[in-house]
Parts: sequence; C-alpha cells; structure tokens
Amino acid sequence: MHELFTAGAIKKTYLAVVHGRVKNDSGSIDIPLSKQSKDTSNWRMKPDSNGTMTALTDYQVVSREDDRTMLKLTPHTGRTHQLRVHCLALGNPIVGDVIYGPANPNKLPLHLHAHSIEIPFYDKKPSITVTAPLPDHMVGLFN
Repeated sequence: MHELFTAGAIKKTYLAVVHGRVKNDSGSIDIPLSKQSKDTSNWRMKPDSNGTMTALTDYQVVSREDDRTMLKLTPHTGRTHQLRVHCLALGNPIVGDVIYGPANPNKLPLHLHAHSIEIPFYDKKPSITVTAPLPDHMVGLFN
C-alpha cells in the first residue's frame, strides 16, 4: 500500500461544502504549502509560493445553492490540510472548518467527506473502489 501511495497510484475523492459560490465549474489548485511557523508544535499550513511541499488539487462543482457550493476534490498530493488550505486559497473555505474558515458560532462540523478511494491492487484486474455515503450533517444540503 505504501508503494502505491508513494507512486500516486491510489486515487482519492472527497466531497466538501464550501462557503460562497465557486466561480468556475472546475479547475486545479496548484499552490505549494509550508508550515505556518517553524515551531514544531505548530502544524497549521499556509499557501507558500516558495514552499518546497508541492500540492495539487483538482476540483469540480457538484452543486451550487444560495451561498454555498458542493465540490468534488481530487488531491494529487497528500499534504497536511491540503484540501482545507486549497479551498481557502480558492476563496471558499470549507463549512465548519474552525482552523482555516470563518467564525463558526453554530459549531457546525467540518463539511469534508472522504467519499471514495480507488486502489489498483493487481496489474491485470480492475482497481478496487470503496465509496462511503455522505455523513448525516451533509445529507440534504442540496436539492
């Protein structure tokens, strides 16, 4: 499994509800990341054009409603908080994100869901895909 992750052969898909209406129907966020502080206890990340940790995420709008958008996110790298920081950099932080998002007075849970994973275990057989249903707090948000 480690070799498959390292080679980028495993495909992961996430669903996220973000604040605002994402302008483009799809796109890529190619923004390197770095730690916000050199303090080893600080694990917060930030966009950093000079950063050494490359990070690439593709996104596609699944649905838009009022002041929120549901996105399908496909990370091509696996950096700490990559999807959360990339959505923030897009101008649309994830709903319920108490670290990278706006104030959360209603204490909404993080609206980020690991939707599916595709693992090519064998060369001559189809990949194994596992899909998880949306959590209750994300069900019914969009018609």
